[in-house]
Amino acid sequence: MEDDVIRRERKYSQSRNKVPGTVLLLVIVVALCLCGFFIMSGLGAEDEKPADPVTVDVNMENISKADPDPNAGEDPNPVKEPDPEPVKEPEEDTRPVIVIDPGHGGTQPGNVAYLADGSEILEKNITLPMSYKLKADFEEAGYRVILCRDGDVNASLGERAEISNQSDALVFVSIHCNSYTDPDVYGLRVYYETDKEISKELSKTSLKLAQRVSSATASAGIKSRVNVDDFQVLRENKKPSILVETGFMTNPEELLRLLDDEYQAKMMKAICDGVLSYIKNDMPKPAEQ
Repeated sequence: MEDDVIRRERKYSQSRNKVPGTVLLLVIVVALCLCGFFIMSGLGAEDEKPADPVTVDVNMENISKADPDPNAGEDPNPVKEPDPEPVKEPEEDTRPVIVIDPGHGGTQPGNVAYLADGSEILEKNITLPMSYKLKADFEEAGYRVILCRDGDVNASLGERAEISNQSDALVFVSIHCNSYTDPDVYGLRVYYETDKEISKELSKTSLKLAQRVSSATASAGIKSRVNVDDFQVLRENKKPSILVETGFMTNPEELLRLLDDEYQAKMMKAICDGVLSYIKNDMPKPAEQ
């Protein structure tokens, strides 16, 4: 009996001695877990710290000098433009030439007349539109026209003759308006020069030109005749040349006709026809002039 009591006390004592050891083991495990937790928390905090700023040294000069991408901005499917047409050299104008001289101009008004209402009419303002109409008629017939004046500008008689002489003109036609002391005188006059400085033969061909123009204007219903006179623009001219006095500004009725656009057109067409008739039938070959 006593032995059983002693044996139970030893067993109890051993069990009590085991408890502190178990508790100690648990404490150590918990401590280790807590240490691990704090260590991991510390590492995580360090990872969350903002990174130190990084300074990048960018050299803008090098960037600006960098070679551009040769293919940048290109259309992957470009439309091929047609090849440019070759530049053509201007063709030489081979049309035969006629020189027209619109009388007066600039500070040279020519004859001056007045309408019934007192309006002032200057010869230079009649001869220029007439000359434009005559120019258009010749161009329509296939000729190239040189004007001694194009606009209200000055040109001396010598300069007008020289323009003709320096050209390849077949003929020279000067357009004017006439005047006279007798207001009843009217009609067209075609003048040529008998004392040509170049040759008498040239005077003869100028006469034929005057006769053709006078005949053509008469056929158009315009009173016309051929006259001879000493005009510088004709005398110094090396081409077959005439001066046409289209009508008398001193005749009130004829003055109105000279200002009429349709009458001007009819008269210029008749002058053109006369010149073309001379070129076709009477104009001497270059060796004959």
